[in-house]
Amino acid sequence: MAQIDEKSDIPPEVQMRLAQSEQTIKQLQQELQAAGLEINNRMQVAQIKEQGATQRKLMEVTARAHNTETMAEVKVNDQNTRSITSQNKTEIDALVKMLIARMSPNQLLAEIDRLNAEQQQYAVTAAMDIDQGQNPLMQQ
Repeated sequence: MAQIDEKSDIPPEVQMRLAQSEQTIKQLQQELQAAGLEINNRMQVAQIKEQGATQRKLMEVTARAHNTETMAEVKVNDQNTRSITSQNKTEIDALVKMLIARMSPNQLLAEIDRLNAEQQQYAVTAAMDIDQGQNPLMQQ
């Protein structure tokens, strides 16, 4: 409790009330400071939650964009493969007709071996392009 100064001009009852008022003010200041800290903590938690939500949305949008890009590359590669396959089939059919009509069996076998080697080289080149993520159409 507060000490009373007997020598003071202020009556003891007023001194007691002043001391109680000072104590009440200190208590209220402490409560106000604690409430301010709580508000600050709540704001920080809300900000952290908002940042997390923003980062999740960014990751979702990035993943969607990457998926769209990947699907576009797959479609282009599929179209390229179909086009090359169709062209190869047409060329092979024409070559077979020419070879059968004009070549001896030995010449025919040699030409087949040459074409197989050529096709193998195309397949190796295509595999390397896919492994390296290169697509000539997408780079233009």
